[in-house]
Amino acid sequence: MQQKREPISPIYGLRFILALGVVLYHMGMTDATVMKMMMAAFFVMSGFFMEMHHGCSQLSLRQWGRIEMGVVSKIYPLQWLCLLVWVAFSSLEVTWAIVPSMLLVQSWIPDPTIYFYANVVSWFVSTLAFSYVLFPLLSWGSRKVGFRLRWAVMLALVGLMAYLNVAVEEHYYRHIFPPARVVDFLLGVLLCQLVPQLKDSSVVRRLVCSAAPVLEVIIVVVSVAACVWLDHHCAVMVAWIIISAMLLLATLEQYHGVKGLVFRLLSLRWLVRLGQVSFEIYMIHMIVFLMMNRVLPLPSGSPLCLCLKFVALFAVAFATHYCFVKPVGRFLVSRLCKE
Repeated sequence: MQQKREPISPIYGLRFILALGVVLYHMGMTDATVMKMMMAAFFVMSGFFMEMHHGCSQLSLRQWGRIEMGVVSKIYPLQWLCLLVWVAFSSLEVTWAIVPSMLLVQSWIPDPTIYFYANVVSWFVSTLAFSYVLFPLLSWGSRKVGFRLRWAVMLALVGLMAYLNVAVEEHYYRHIFPPARVVDFLLGVLLCQLVPQLKDSSVVRRLVCSAAPVLEVIIVVVSVAACVWLDHHCAVMVAWIIISAMLLLATLEQYHGVKGLVFRLLSLRWLVRLGQVSFEIYMIHMIVFLMMNRVLPLPSGSPLCLCLKFVALFAVAFATHYCFVKPVGRFLVSRLCKE
């Protein structure tokens, strides 16, 4: 797969929808099933994006190092900034648990007072960081596997996920422990690698060109139904199927120059812009809401208060992205590359 391509706009809009789902959960407006689905989708999408932009046809320490430098320059500075703000403006007691949070290894310790310390949502970044470290190996190794075997591996992963959600009751070891979430991440990598083979299929081309709008609506209906009626034990596996269908369909539509109504809506410029700062929205929303609850003389659940919170969240997310994350990331990458 080529490394440089036109951005797939609906996927960025989808990233914002997923981030918004997490925000709504922490506001008490959705349940745990939706939260599990959103997080599983984020892990799969992360693997898909990494493979799309940094896929490894050859394995070398130099390439591995460049990939990791890019990841480190993005996630660590924002994590440290969030920790600093949280400690400065909350009543949080500073303990030794701040050390694993600074190093982003807190999700390796099976203690909620540690992996949920300070900025609660940073456990996700800690868990995802392990998949980022393994990414070059996952990408290179899976590229050595034949097309049919990739499909077999993907089906085996879905079966493994179904088994784990039934057999492993402990929330930590299924949803937070980093090696457990590599499975989700690997699915995204494999999905991205399957696209070149699928796009050249005449059957797939006819299906996408003729039925894309209908397929988009079906996926949306299934997604809404799953959020409303699905039992939480099946949430992750169903999220895998839904997000896989969305990623594949959006990518294949891009290749064949078609786009249905749903993906046109997800491609709206303002949604794409919000999707580009979805990582910042995810990381800072708890902090912004904490600060807004202190300064707003309004009931926390009032419509006006909610609107002001979201306006503040999006404004701070854009400011953080363009004034901190991007310039700091460019600076760190330039310095690390020189060395």
